[in-house]
Order: sequence, then C-alpha cells, then structure tokens
Amino acid sequence: VVVVDSEQKPVAGVIVRLIRPMQYRWYVTDAAGSVSLNVASVPASGSIVGMAEPARKREGALFSIAANATSEAKVQLLALGTVTGTVVTAKDKPIEGAMVGGLFQSDADDEPLPLWRTTTGADGRFLLGLPAGTHDVTFARPGYAPVFRVVTTAAGEGTRVFGACPHAD
Repeated sequence: VVVVDSEQKPVAGVIVRLIRPMQYRWYVTDAAGSVSLNVASVPASGSIVGMAEPARKREGALFSIAANATSEAKVQLLALGTVTGTVVTAKDKPIEGAMVGGLFQSDADDEPLPLWRTTTGADGRFLLGLPAGTHDVTFARPGYAPVFRVVTTAAGEGTRVFGACPHAD
C-alpha cells in the first residue's frame, strides 16, 4: 500500500491498521509512503479493509483491496469532517465520560466496528473526526441505554448531533 496526499505525493509516517481481518498491530509508512501488510488469513469476502491516519493532521482514509491484487494499492488521505454534540440524560443533564464512536460496517454480514472514538467531557460535549460520508454514531456509557444516530459529514465541515441516553436520573 502507498499512502498519498491530495496532490498524489507519498506521505511518510502514516499509521495504517487492518480492520478486516482484525489485527492488533499498527504499520507505519516509510519515506516513500509505502507499507507492506502481512495477513495470516483472508476474510471470506476476499477483501482486506484498513484505515490510514496521519498522527498530526485531521485526515484519514478507509480502504479495501482485493487480497489477490498483484499491483500496489494507492490510498489517498482526505480531510475529515467533524461531528460535535452533547450527550445528556432524559432529564437534560450532561453525561460525562460517555463513549462516542463512529461505526464502520464493510458489508451486511459483518459486525459493525467502532473505529473512531472519543469520550464526552464534564459538560457532556464531544468532538469526533469522521471521513466524509454517512455514518452510524453511537453514544454509550455503563448504566445508560446506548443511542444510535445517523450523521452525514463533509470534508472540512462540521455536523452537530444531540444524543440523549435514557436512564433514571
């Protein structure tokens, strides 16, 4: 895999991780923006799905490549959209420490994975960067019912959502 920027120039130091098959390992692109992915078993779909994220920029990319591909795949980093909001109780009290996650599902047979995560502050507010597109966002905290919202983001733009977690205050 070669990771490039919007001008098609290779980007060094980008963190690449595999989602399908799930691996608990990170790869880092070299000076040429390249990284070799090692996979022990290929998903039944025949596609390898991954993420690329630079450490210091609000950019990222999801990618899918055929496991039997013979040429090097090019992955272009894109500006992330921003999702902001407040997670509150049914009585409108902020919930501190709620997990907010953007879910990814490669196909209907796969379990959704929370790929982008953040937690709420003392005021219940959060900021979450997501790739441009439509995403399922979940809000969860022990003792509260999880809530799901569908949000659409655009590169470099913000989207505001409100999450209420039902629970007796």
